[in-house]
Amino acid sequence: MIYPLNKGISSQQLSNYLAAEHLGLSVMVSSFGDSNTANAGCICFIDTVQREHNKDSIVISSRPSIDCSTNIIFSNPRLAFIKILSYLQCNGYINQKHEGKIHSTASIASSAIVELGADIGAGVSIGPGSLVKSCVVLRAGTKIGANCTLGHDGFGFERDEYGKAFRFPHFGKLIIDEDCEIGHSCCISRGTLKDTVIKNGVKIDDHVYLAHNVFVKENSLIMAGVKLNGRVEVGKECWIGTNVLVREGCVIGNYVTVGMGGVVVKNIEEYAVVFGNPAK
Repeated sequence: MIYPLNKGISSQQLSNYLAAEHLGLSVMVSSFGDSNTANAGCICFIDTVQREHNKDSIVISSRPSIDCSTNIIFSNPRLAFIKILSYLQCNGYINQKHEGKIHSTASIASSAIVELGADIGAGVSIGPGSLVKSCVVLRAGTKIGANCTLGHDGFGFERDEYGKAFRFPHFGKLIIDEDCEIGHSCCISRGTLKDTVIKNGVKIDDHVYLAHNVFVKENSLIMAGVKLNGRVEVGKECWIGTNVLVREGCVIGNYVTVGMGGVVVKNIEEYAVVFGNPAK
């Protein structure tokens, strides 16, 4: 996804802020985003020069890329991107306000907190003690249990050369589609540069954690104690058993069953039945 800035800033100014080498044209930065979607005027980072990106975007990389007209060279591109985003946030370049509304038929417990900007659809119910952040979209008929936290920033850090950890700012939403059920005491993070998405009909049991950028497709069932790390994708009509742990970035195909306590460390093809540690 691409996120526009409130006002432009030159690529040379950002390079100077990082004390980094600037190659090519100094251009106005008008947005930021993922390298897969970045376009002209958009600043992004790549961890390898082979990763695809738009040649007209402003690319932060560890070595020169011949495929872009403006290149900022920094030894740790992800850290550089984090520092730039933090600088833009602190200096009023980024607008993080969300626009939403609460449907008149939604039922919200008196002890629940729904931040201004959250979008709550028809017939949604939110249980006592739950926190719904401003970046959350809950579509019609979805039910949220007690003591859930929805839409908080996930756990993403990068260390500098001195070992200090810098948090990756989150700008994506958490979108939970129609007729989903989220059990009690669940935590679901918003996305970083894209959204965390739970599609129609997904049912999630108690004490489940879904990290940033997770994508769960239609009608999948996720049992108690499951943890899906960042960027995990779960196909449609899957069964993810109790206390399953899925490594970040893994893709689970459609109609997969993962048995209780399974530890998924690699992609799983559709229709497979796996269990164990590692899951096989």
